[in-house]
Amino acid sequence: MASKFTHNWVIVIALVLVIVICFVKDNQAQVSELNSLEGLSDISVSDPYYDALKSLVEYYGVNVIFPDGTFRGDQTLTRGEFVSYLHDSLDVIQESFAISGISSSDPSLLVDNLEQITTALVQENLSWEEELVKIQARLNKLEEKAKVLPN
Repeated sequence: MASKFTHNWVIVIALVLVIVICFVKDNQAQVSELNSLEGLSDISVSDPYYDALKSLVEYYGVNVIFPDGTFRGDQTLTRGEFVSYLHDSLDVIQESFAISGISSSDPSLLVDNLEQITTALVQENLSWEEELVKIQARLNKLEEKAKVLPN
């Protein structure tokens, strides 16, 4: 089960990276410099992606705005663009591994590492749940004792 869970997380992470790369992949000549979303014509605080977009632009410095001052949030992504962005995302991941000194030559090693991390997180969560059960039992005993005490 942890293996399936881990593989799902790898896919989710890859897809998130694809989306981020989608924003930066298009020719840098087509994308204008931007440090804030203020004054953009097709972005509103009520847009469901506003907070994520604001974070990408202001925190991560990702350029996503076209020279005409639009984001084009309703523009679709073709399968070909998706493959291209996925490839670029994987390149970014490999560069990150190279910088951090992690070998990415064997993807199964990466999956094994993710499985170990996931297993540790699951075990830690189980430990917390066990502790909460113990605390709840102690609290119940104290409440019972408190009922017996005179007011």
